[in-house]
Amino acid sequence: MAGAARKPDDNALLHAHAAILKAREAFLAVAEKDIERLAAAARALSDDTADAGAGLREIGEIAREIRDFGTPHGFPLLSTFGASLQKFVEGGRPVDAVRRAIVAHHVAAMRNVVRDRIDGNGGGMGADLTQGLRAVVAKFSR
Repeated sequence: MAGAARKPDDNALLHAHAAILKAREAFLAVAEKDIERLAAAARALSDDTADAGAGLREIGEIAREIRDFGTPHGFPLLSTFGASLQKFVEGGRPVDAVRRAIVAHHVAAMRNVVRDRIDGNGGGMGADLTQGLRAVVAKFSR
């Protein structure tokens, strides 16, 4: 029968679904490692101007990596938070306790996304994380 729709093979669908889940978990494992690298760079951030510049560049590079890979893997909040952090550290302002705290808030938000497997826009939880982070950045970025 030409043009007749074929019923998908249930076994093939199960295998495809399993492959998707495996790829998702592999991505989350990599994201966890990137977030740990980010946290380590944030902890090492110094008030010393020369060291701070290098530390901020490292944080910005890791944030960009997270930004670039979040959305394509179904985690746009990681991309949102990575972009926010990248923009924040590129501000060129001196490092102080407030700036370190804002970096730490970004790291915590990303950890929450990965830990709780918050995909898509995250619904209410995603909105809360996004609004909270934006409020902190806006309040202390002046």
